[in-house]
Amino acid sequence: MASLVNSYNKSKSPSLERIESIEQLEDYKKLCKVGEGTYGAVYKAVQRTTGEIVALKKFRLDEQGEGVPNTCLREISTLKRLNHPNIIKLLQVFHTSHRLFLVLELMDYDLKALIASVRGEKFHPQLVKVTLKPLFPGTSEIDQLFSMFRLLGTPDDSVWPGISQLAVYSSEFPKWKTKGRLSLVSSAMPENGADLLLVTANRYLFSLSLSSLQKMIAYRPETRIKAKSAISHVYFRDIDVANVAKFMPSGQEHGSTIMADQTLQ
Repeated sequence: MASLVNSYNKSKSPSLERIESIEQLEDYKKLCKVGEGTYGAVYKAVQRTTGEIVALKKFRLDEQGEGVPNTCLREISTLKRLNHPNIIKLLQVFHTSHRLFLVLELMDYDLKALIASVRGEKFHPQLVKVTLKPLFPGTSEIDQLFSMFRLLGTPDDSVWPGISQLAVYSSEFPKWKTKGRLSLVSSAMPENGADLLLVTANRYLFSLSLSSLQKMIAYRPETRIKAKSAISHVYFRDIDVANVAKFMPSGQEHGSTIMADQTLQ
């Protein structure tokens, strides 16, 4: 465990200077298990004093080995440094001789659980906007590139000046020609793609024009729309976080059983 403390002390970030006393772990009451893996388990818990609901991630430590795995050290060090609304916050760290606990913000659902919860059903339009699928899915990187090239055309110096000078450029790909805007989108769909495109446009994408789509998939970085500008498009302006949350699965839909109060050590 000394290695963990040393790793903290070596950091330039003041938020990494200490690990909480294990006695403070008694401030948390375990409610239910929400996940488990080779590293250990994740529990839903409540802070007894404040009532805050958190996630407790428990790592199993190898008493015969080096103790805390390097992967765990990196996770702790990285999370302690990060502060962003889209990244789960690491609130506290506790340890014993054979256990390591991380107290984190609790996410009541993940994308996998969301997809499983609506299998066989249509997504609400609000969910469509926040969980869009890739335009060019594939079974491998090469497969994805082939999907892109078949629709957008194989890039060369005429559409992307200087591409042939890039270190990873290859001239061995098949030479596909660029398709028109409508065929570009409909070709990415099944045989009835054109019909599906019209239905989708009428229901969800009425304000997401094909010209905007083309800007998102432009090869040249200088002509491609920036993510900040794309997310400001009128199509995304009516996303209501409170409304989206109503269609998300709750943490208790993960199949966990509420457990009686018990020691976390």
